[in-house]
Amino acid sequence: VAAAAAAGGGGVLDMLSSSISDFRVEAVPGAVPTLRPLVLRHHQTRTDHTLLSVPYTSVFEYLQLLRVLCRELAACGPCTMVYLAAAVSDFYVPWDNLPKHKIQSRAAAAGPGVLSGGGDGDEMGITLRLEQVPKMLGHVRQLWCADAFTVGFKLETDPDLLAFKAVSSLRKYRMHVVVANEMDKRKDEVVLISLGEAGHGGSNSSAAPTGGLDGGLNGLGPNGGPKGGALAFGE
Repeated sequence: VAAAAAAGGGGVLDMLSSSISDFRVEAVPGAVPTLRPLVLRHHQTRTDHTLLSVPYTSVFEYLQLLRVLCRELAACGPCTMVYLAAAVSDFYVPWDNLPKHKIQSRAAAAGPGVLSGGGDGDEMGITLRLEQVPKMLGHVRQLWCADAFTVGFKLETDPDLLAFKAVSSLRKYRMHVVVANEMDKRKDEVVLISLGEAGHGGSNSSAAPTGGLDGGLNGLGPNGGPKGGALAFGE
C-alpha cells in the first residue's frame, strides 16, 4: 500500500495492468521503479529464508504467537528487535465467555446460557460485556524476550494525551522507543519517543518516508541496530 501511494496510485492493483486477450499481468510503466526493488527483495528473502510470515486472525492467536515467537527469539539476546505495530483490540470477549452457538435474534429463543437480546416492547437489542485485553509489553520486556530492543506504538487524537501516554509506556514497560502517532498526522509525520539518561522523555519528529514506517525505523537498536532476529507484528 505504501508503495502504491509512493507511485501516486490508489492501490496495488492500480499499479498493474492486463488485457482481455491474454492472461499476462504487467506493471504500468510509472510503477516499475517502485515495484521492481520490492519484488526483488521479497523473492530474495524467500530464497535466503530470512522472513517467516505467520498469519493470525484473532486476538487469541496474536497473544499466543507473541509469546511463542518472543521465547524463540530470546536466544538471540540483544541482537533481537521486537516491533509491535499491530493494532490489537483494547477490549475482547474472553474465550470462556464466548457463546457456543449462534446468537439468536429473539431473546425468547435464546435459551439458557446463550447471550440474548434485551429491550422494551418490540425493540430488541443485545448487550455485550467486554474485558480489557491483557497488556503483554511487560511480559515481552521482563519474561519472554528481556534483552530485545523493543519498539511499541501509541495512537491518539489528542496530541497532549499522546505524549503523556507514550512516555508512560516507556517508563512502565521499559520500552526502548515508542512511535507516537497522532491520528490526523499519522501518514505524514513520524514521532519517535525514547527516555534520556535522566529518565525524561525526548522525541524526534520527521516526515514519514514513502516506503512506510519501517523505512523510518531503519537502524533502530543499540549501537545502530540489531543484526540478529527481528519480530514485527503488523496488519
